[in-house]
Amino acid sequence: MKNFLFALFAAAIMFTSCQKDIGDGVSIKSGDLATINGQLKGTWVFPVQTLSIVDNTGKVLSPAKGMPAPAFQFDGSTKVNIMPDLRTVLKGTYELTTKNGFIYLDVVYPDHTTTEFQVLLVSNETLKLSSTAPYTYTDANNKPVQGNAITSTQLKKQNSADVTGSFISVSVVSDSLFNVGVYVTHSGDDTATLQNSKENVIGTYNYAFVAKSGDNLAIDLLGSPAGSNFYAYYKGIPLSGAVQVEGNEIKTGRGWNIP
Repeated sequence: MKNFLFALFAAAIMFTSCQKDIGDGVSIKSGDLATINGQLKGTWVFPVQTLSIVDNTGKVLSPAKGMPAPAFQFDGSTKVNIMPDLRTVLKGTYELTTKNGFIYLDVVYPDHTTTEFQVLLVSNETLKLSSTAPYTYTDANNKPVQGNAITSTQLKKQNSADVTGSFISVSVVSDSLFNVGVYVTHSGDDTATLQNSKENVIGTYNYAFVAKSGDNLAIDLLGSPAGSNFYAYYKGIPLSGAVQVEGNEIKTGRGWNIP
């Protein structure tokens, strides 16, 4: 399966600029596509993606779980940079199309594979994508169950403060109480410095601090690994690296470096 974190985007669109209720399958004209393309132009960062699995009746087989997702940079015409992490930029092309009153975003990757996204919402600040794709789930009895993988993704348009601020941003979401510690090791140092910690957090934890080239991020999360999701970014672009799970503890491992 082609890098699952890329392959599952899509759903229906709502956009305020054209003032159309496309839920009724109204006609969307070329001028509307041009307006949407203008809104799409720019760099979309802080991607948050969740994936859930349902059977063909809609019954949830696996609850929503956070997944890595790339940032995107659209030129407002045909070219897109796909950024799964700070060190990787995949140069592709894209096209906006319409069918049955819905907007589709077709992305062609450097390996010439194409992914069709449907856009749920695009504005001057927010881009939401959602998708449904066939999926075979293995149940507790080790039997295959045919269903669908449903993905929801949200991104924010990058602004000058995101770039000049040089922030590492950390976000943790959990379905139960958790403790979290955020550390950084500066280039040339041997010891990690605690930046922030919090105990008995319910729901969501967000923290950001100024970073520089050579810094290494470490996150220590104690709680429910199965029900906990965390995201880390530098200037809104995803940070990536190894993750270790030891009992009820999640720790970042190799990687997580600022180039």
